[in-house]
Amino acid sequence: MSVKYGHKFTSLFPDQPTLEATQREWANSLGNVSKANLRCGLDKCIDVYPSWPPSVGEFKKLCEIDPASIGLPSVEQAWAEISSMSIQVKYSHGVVLASRNDIRCDYYNWRLLNLAKAIPKFKPIFDEYVERAFNGEEFPMPLMIEDRTDKPVTKAEREKASDKWMEQLQAAVNK
Repeated sequence: MSVKYGHKFTSLFPDQPTLEATQREWANSLGNVSKANLRCGLDKCIDVYPSWPPSVGEFKKLCEIDPASIGLPSVEQAWAEISSMSIQVKYSHGVVLASRNDIRCDYYNWRLLNLAKAIPKFKPIFDEYVERAFNGEEFPMPLMIEDRTDKPVTKAEREKASDKWMEQLQAAVNK
């Protein structure tokens, strides 16, 4: 912070006891914030607070990684995808699917809760996967079988599929 804000930051601590007390407060307040989140907060600092350094509370808020900044849906959008329970749901990103498949995510029961109760349960799980994506981990979507619900199967396609099985059946009978 002293590099980013210069004397504006250092002048906040007129003596050693004030500096030490402030360091303790920041350490206590930011003790459970990951390195990736701290990096995110430092990156945003000058843009959000160009004139004066933020307070510890303001800085902690900056440390939250915005999913949209790395091409992910918001926690509300991710929850909407997960809780829809539609058979034909298409997840917008592998992070959403990974969050859904996390052992801690009880989406089947949480979908019965109102949004104000479901999101706080889901958000820590989703945030963990967002942070992992922020750190470079990839979450590819699995290959899916093509949805042919509204597409007719032609006679040629049926014959081609049955020919394969008929050859195997004839070979088994001839043994």
